[in-house]
Amino acid sequence: MTGLDASGAFRERRSRTWRAVRWWIPVGLAAGIAFALVPGGEDRAISQNEFTFMMGCFVVVALSIIMMIGAVTKHYRCPSCNKIPMTGSFKTGLGGISYRRSVDLNPTECSNCGALLKAGAQSSRQ
Repeated sequence: MTGLDASGAFRERRSRTWRAVRWWIPVGLAAGIAFALVPGGEDRAISQNEFTFMMGCFVVVALSIIMMIGAVTKHYRCPSCNKIPMTGSFKTGLGGISYRRSVDLNPTECSNCGALLKAGAQSSRQ
């Protein structure tokens, strides 16, 4: 697959990912906000209805996260090697040295095979 073909195919896959998650983001946020707004505290016991409401909100937030992760793993892939574009970074601090790996949300090229995923980009691989 040529660079231009791969970038166009990846752009379409990125659009499919967005279409799959666009409703889960506000639903999950609304459920999280509703969960946080239920009054409570150490000196106040919550009622059965409040508990049921909070558990419902928790389930909706969890379902939203699961659906978004599923959409990313299904659609957001390199058209050449079918792997998810990832990025990694080292961090140092008081806790020591760590390596963090995450999904690259704006890749110019695939981290696995080097295919160009953005039109007009130059490959850094030789």
